[in-house]
Amino acid sequence: MKKLIAILLTLALVISAAAAFTFIGSADGSEATIPYLATAPTIDGKFSDGEWSADGKFTLSSSNALFKSGTAEASGDIYWAWNNDGLYIAAVIKDATIHATKYTAGTALNCTDGIQIELDPMNTKEAGYAKSYIFDFVPQSQGGGAIWYEHFRWVSGTQADIVNVAAEIAGDGYVIEAQIKWDGLRKLGETFEVKEGTKMGFGNIIMDIDGTHNALIADYVEICNAAKFNTMVLGAAGTVDPAPSQAAPASSCGNNG
Repeated sequence: MKKLIAILLTLALVISAAAAFTFIGSADGSEATIPYLATAPTIDGKFSDGEWSADGKFTLSSSNALFKSGTAEASGDIYWAWNNDGLYIAAVIKDATIHATKYTAGTALNCTDGIQIELDPMNTKEAGYAKSYIFDFVPQSQGGGAIWYEHFRWVSGTQADIVNVAAEIAGDGYVIEAQIKWDGLRKLGETFEVKEGTKMGFGNIIMDIDGTHNALIADYVEICNAAKFNTMVLGAAGTVDPAPSQAAPASSCGNNG
């Protein structure tokens, strides 16, 4: 019996370690399943327990980044989920110094603190960025709230019915929540199906650009090269209730300026 208990305890530790695994890509890209959420997160900039599944969490810092430009202070967790209305992203970022400069909607935002998301919705893995998207999300603007910008396909951040974004800045960082609607990824007439098993290329970037730290970190080896993106798989659809996450607020490339 004691031997059985010891084995069970060992298995429990292995399972626990697996649950705490931090996804990071590789030179050839890695694959991760993105959870389906029957109840969409509220895009209000408040990271609430019960809204986001830890199954879609990606932890990124200068110590595990595969791409680094400059010396980043910022780090954090980026959560992904999906449903029939779009992709959902939450970023819980630790960053002690937030850039004082505030931008306006419709302006490229890769010169300030925030995150960037790269997407290859047809998972072409084609070299370069001719068939991919890169979205900026920043927690503040001249208008007071979070704003976004997409560099390659839309070349703007003001189109209605493409993106919803909200954010809050705390003393030690910020939270961004966003929804990219599926039609926001069909600018080139993409024909992907919104269903379980669909694969898309993607990558996460944290921008730490505040006048002191002018840095980028990413979980893939080459920004703006879809051939190196990681791959997301849309997870099983159904009624999924996320467990409490207990997260604490813990120049990119050509034609990206």
